Amino acid sequence: MVREVFETQPFPPERIHSHYEVSRSCDEEEYQRIHFVRVACQRAGLIRKHAGAFQLTKKGARLVSADRVVDLYLDLFQAGFSKVNLAAFDGAPDYPSIQYSLPVALPRLWEEDTEWVLMEQAHGVYPPPEPYYELEEDERFPGAAAHTVWLRLFRWFQDFGLIEGAVPDGDTSYLHCPERVRISDPGRWLLDFDRPEIPPPFF
Repeated sequence: MVREVFETQPFPPERIHSHYEVSRSCDEEEYQRIHFVRVACQRAGLIRKHAGAFQLTKKGARLVSADRVVDLYLDLFQAGFSKVNLAAFDGAPDYPSIQYSLPVALPRLWEEDTEWVLMEQAHGVYPPPEPYYELEEDERFPGAAAHTVWLRLFRWFQDFGLIEGAVPDGDTSYLHCPERVRISDPGRWLLDFDRPEIPPPFF
């Protein structure tokens, strides 16, 4: 199942090719996005493990339909940001403060409305939590500050479709920090108390 999900993710083709050059297996822990989705699904009560295999719960079966996609999305959103320790995926599980930085950064992007925010300026407006300041201040790595903000904060928003990123022309690197970011239509819809009843497409 991990292999199937990995090959259908929006990874650049060269990343998939390079993986199979060094490994024939696909382990969930090697791919944070896949691992995160599985954990979030379990925390949301959508899947369970029985006899060594994952199964849909009754709740999961109810939500897996075209007319319940928003309910499914909101359940995953709540579980992903409140019931999963994001720092455990960040490589710094002893610093849970990342969990509390996300709901601050997202409304700030929402206040920008449709305007693009330059990532090179983002570290001054959306500072990542401890212990990442040392990386930001390392002059050996140009652009380290913006890249840190991207990896520690904004990528979670992008994985949920809450923000959009504009990468440099011709860049296909998996980990490259985009030049600019802005909140997406689903992101604005989630934060707008006067939102219309019909949401924008989430997928």
